[in-house]
Amino acid sequence: MSENAPSTGNESPIPDTAATLTSFATAFEYQPTEDSTVDTPTTPKANPWHVPEYIHIPWDHNTDIAPDLMHLCETIENRSKNGKKVLVHCQQGASRSASLIIAYGLYQSPELSVNDAYYAAQAKSRWISPNMKLMYSLQDFYKELTKKRSPSSSTHKPR
Repeated sequence: MSENAPSTGNESPIPDTAATLTSFATAFEYQPTEDSTVDTPTTPKANPWHVPEYIHIPWDHNTDIAPDLMHLCETIENRSKNGKKVLVHCQQGASRSASLIIAYGLYQSPELSVNDAYYAAQAKSRWISPNMKLMYSLQDFYKELTKKRSPSSSTHKPR
């Protein structure tokens, strides 16, 4: 409401509010109709609930994890590329889950050694501590990665 505008009696006593039906109707981006049940584009909508995907890997502290690591790293890579978030956890969060994170570091950065990947993970969490069996499994996984990524030097076998 302007100070210089004459008062018509239909104006709101509170400035800049809609007091008449005409001024209120102009507030809609799309004018509602009597039979309209369609929401306007400005109606907030809750994000749809997505059930998280849960992949249980039955590892214990003495499991040879090497055979599972390639598939799990590929799964993490696939889900990440599809815009999904990935949570890796185990009961204590120090050995088995840390081993998968180290393996994924090797998978993503083949120039790293197992020790380099271990130290990179440890820089994020000082609590990681894969046991020796898991470290040997990581060494085996590293060898598998190296074989997979290195081109065959020759199809001829030495005699």
